Amino acid sequence: MVLKDFEGALGDKRQEIVFMGSGMDQKAIRAALDACLLTDKEMALGPEGWFDFEDPLDDWDVMSGEDDDDDDDDDGSLPSFLG
Repeated sequence: MVLKDFEGALGDKRQEIVFMGSGMDQKAIRAALDACLLTDKEMALGPEGWFDFEDPLDDWDVMSGEDDDDDDDDDGSLPSFLG
C-alpha cells in the first residue's frame, strides 16, 4: 500500500494533515490552508527565491518548541474554525 505512493528516487514525499472533531468549519479550515499555498509565480522562484519571503511566524526555539518572544499574546484558545 505504501509503495503505490512512491515517486522517483526519493520515494514518498507526501504530507497529510487531519482535523478531527465536531463543529469545525470545513470551508474556513480549507480557506486558511489554501491561503498558505504558493502562487504559480512564487513557486517558479524556487528555493533561492523563497529565502526572500517574510517569515510570518514568530521566532521560536526549534529545540524546545517554545516561543522566544516574551509577549504572552497566546491565550491557548483554538482558532474559531476549530470550534
